[in-house]
Amino acid sequence: MAEKTLDTLFHDTLKDIYYAERKILKSLPKMARAAQSPELKAAFEKHRDQTEGQIERLQQVFEIIGKAPRGKTCDAIEGILAEGEEIMEEYKDNPALDAGLLAAAQAVEHYEITRYGTLKRWARVLGMEGRRPSGRDPAGGIPDRRRPDRHRRRRRQPRSHEGRLMYGGGLAAASRLLIPTRETGRKSTK
Repeated sequence: MAEKTLDTLFHDTLKDIYYAERKILKSLPKMARAAQSPELKAAFEKHRDQTEGQIERLQQVFEIIGKAPRGKTCDAIEGILAEGEEIMEEYKDNPALDAGLLAAAQAVEHYEITRYGTLKRWARVLGMEGRRPSGRDPAGGIPDRRRPDRHRRRRRQPRSHEGRLMYGGGLAAASRLLIPTRETGRKSTK
């Protein structure tokens, strides 16, 4: 059996997030169809485009490290997505559905943040900056879920469902936007 090293762990984790992103890509159209709010539907559709870009970047990282892009079953994302499916089934046609979908999307985002942050750090520790076929840096190809431009976008659209979905901000605030108030039966506009 081959010795397990940080390089091996890096490659295994890369395969893990590659699998996860491909599963997420398949789940986003279902979530968009299930969403009741047009803004949330649009956010899921936009996130689908972003996920396609992340998959392409991961494929570039595989190429840079000289490995074929292959996924490895990720039990964590399977569980997170199964919870999202459960929410879609249990809360279908229920005013709380969109809040549940937001919560499921946030769980996915937090999973991605931890994986990408870990991979970027390991790439630096492993000195992958020196392994640059075609002048490319493997660490630079790993999507950074904490890029400053993401935070600038969040400040520009602080009340959008997309901002709450993509950047994990304020589930309680999102719930107030999406769930009818008890007094009026209408959705809050705050």
